[in-house]
Amino acid sequence: MASRKFYDELPGTVAEYMKEISELTGRKYHLFDYVGAKDADRIIIAMGSVCETIEETINVLNKKSGNKLGLIKVRLYRP
Repeated sequence: MASRKFYDELPGTVAEYMKEISELTGRKYHLFDYVGAKDADRIIIAMGSVCETIEETINVLNKKSGNKLGLIKVRLYRP
């Protein structure tokens, strides 16, 4: 329990560093990124290299079959 406060503060700390790196590099870094339909009725939450495949698939399915799919990418901090 004594270390819990550090875990609670971690998302804010990571977000601050991501913002700082974004300012230095000109690239945007977030804890989460969303792609897909703005009014999605089904959303996948994923992390890692699978996100690119899911994003491509969602784009095709949304375009060709009128699905309303989305993806939340959980980002690892690796610029």
